[in-house]
Amino acid sequence: MSFRTSIAVVAGLTLAACAAPGTSPIIAPVVDKILTGPGGTIVIRSDGTMTGKVGPNRDVDLNATWEIRDRQFCRTVLAPAALSADTARTACLRVDVKGDSATFTDRLGRRNTWTITGPAPQ
Repeated sequence: MSFRTSIAVVAGLTLAACAAPGTSPIIAPVVDKILTGPGGTIVIRSDGTMTGKVGPNRDVDLNATWEIRDRQFCRTVLAPAALSADTARTACLRVDVKGDSATFTDRLGRRNTWTITGPAPQ
């Protein structure tokens, strides 16, 4: 998987009345948990940040912010530069959680499924 492709997969993850990040039932099952997926490993934190390691070798730092808007998970990627400069920098996604899987679906119907692998380190 190329760097650009793996970053695009992550972009499929990270907009009106906003809920406090950690309080929304839309995202609560994955907040402060480790998510492992096709593009890397990420943590969606209750403080409204998202961090992780992405890319084909999972060696590129991901830094993003997130909030709930119009009942969707909306994330804005701040780094890596290859993605934060791209038009996919901000995206709002529907989140569906079943068991230990979280599926993020964009407005075009593209889905990325991540496995919830455990609690995030503090």
